[in-house]
Parts: sequence; C-alpha cells; structure tokens
Amino acid sequence: MPVPEAKDEIHRLATVLNNTFERLEISFQQAMRFSADASHELKTPLTVLRTSLEALLNSPTLSEADQPTVAGLLEQIHRLSSITSGLLLLARADAGRLTVDLQILDFCELLEACCSDARIMAEPSGIGIDVVLPESAPVFGDRTRLMQIVSNLLDNAIKYNFRGGQVTVCLKKASGMWELEVANTGPGIAPDHQSHIFKRFFRPDHFEHVSGHGLGLSLARELARAHKGTLELAQSDAKWTVFNLKLPAEGF
Repeated sequence: MPVPEAKDEIHRLATVLNNTFERLEISFQQAMRFSADASHELKTPLTVLRTSLEALLNSPTLSEADQPTVAGLLEQIHRLSSITSGLLLLARADAGRLTVDLQILDFCELLEACCSDARIMAEPSGIGIDVVLPESAPVFGDRTRLMQIVSNLLDNAIKYNFRGGQVTVCLKKASGMWELEVANTGPGIAPDHQSHIFKRFFRPDHFEHVSGHGLGLSLARELARAHKGTLELAQSDAKWTVFNLKLPAEGF
C-alpha cells in the first residue's frame, strides 16, 4: 500500500498493514519452500529403502515367516513415496511452476486404457464399469498427467462404492470443451464434507477404513487447471456421486 508522507494515522495504518503483508508473504514462501524441499530430499532415501526392501523380499535367505513383514514395510514405503511426489507437485503448483508436456492426443484412447485397468481393480468387488465415448476426442494435453487425473477419479469411484455397485464413464463435447463425467454408486459424500473434498489430506472419518492419503483430488484438480480445465464435484447423494472434468477441445 502507498504510504503518505504526512505522519498521521493513515501513515501509521499503511505502515502496519505493509509490515503485516510482508510477514505473511515471507511465511507463505517459507511454507512452499519447505514442502518442495522436504519432498525433494525424501525422494532419494525412499528410493533406496524401496530398492533394498524389494531385494530383501526376493532374497532366498528371507524366511517365509518374515516375508509378510517385509512386504508390509514395502507397501508403506510406496505410500510414503506417493505422498512425497504429490506434495512436490502441489508445491510446484502453489509456486506457479507446475509444467505439463502438452501434445495433441486422443482422449478416448487414454480413457479406454484407464478403464481397462480400472476393471481389473473393480473385479474383486463385483463392480461394473460402463463406458460411453465418442469415436475420438482430440485434446492438447500431457498423457501422463491426464492419466493421473482419470485414474484418480476411477480409483475413488471403485473404493467409495458398494460391493456389486456401478461406475459410469461418459465423455461428450459441449461449448468447445470435452466434458468427462465419472459417476459411481455408493454411500455418497455428506453435504457438510462436500466443500472440503479438494482440500489436502482431507479424509472423512467414516471413510478411514479406505486406503489413501487425501491428496488425490487436490492433485487432480491442480493438473486439470494446468490443462486450462476444471474438475468439480457435480453431485453426491445416496444414489450417485458424480465428478465432472472439463478440458479444452482441440482438433488434429
């Protein structure tokens, strides 16, 4: 704020506000640097631990009784690696340095691949996956990051579902945008939780038994924004939970 030359109350107020804003900016920058630096520094030791545990698990000298313990440790290392990767990506997004490798691709082909993997995950719970896609859907996007968004939505649709439930995936074009709707049956998201689901590490108490770390939707929304798109919760009740992803349509 501009500080007037006159040494009056407005001068003092502007000075106090500027000092407050400066301290807040410094705190914000320090928090972003901490998340980025901590995530970056953790990647190497976690990689070493994962490699060592994988070698130990495959070692002929490891007793059969110890195999479940080592496998459990390896699973926790994978979880920590996923969290640190997610935090690093979010820190880059906060700093405005999240980059995507954009290229023309067919969004339909990507969706079919993701749905194929999702059917394997859904099979043990008897969850059906219905897919409605156009013949092609050209987009200008990062294949890896778009798969990350879609896989997260499908993973949630399967995890937060009933046994024998249903998942539907529908893609259509409207107003120059591709609109992807991922819907699932299930208990739904409580109304007072719906405004919080994109917050980092937010996990409703009644879903504590479901695996995850509460970063998936935050990451998916930031990646959608990096593609000049949006990700929103369109509906959630006792029948269906629906997420809507919009991406700019591009021609080949």
